[in-house]
Amino acid sequence: MPTPACLYLLDEPHVRLGDVRHDLFPSRPAQLLIYLACRGSG
Repeated sequence: MPTPACLYLLDEPHVRLGDVRHDLFPSRPAQLLIYLACRGSG
């Protein structure tokens, strides 16, 4: 079973995969990920 990913945007933006935290730095790919996550599929 794949580990669920959680995107946190408050405080310091980061992605959590299981128990591992990956910080999102202010770069174009991170900004795009945040934009797409906030936009949703609707």
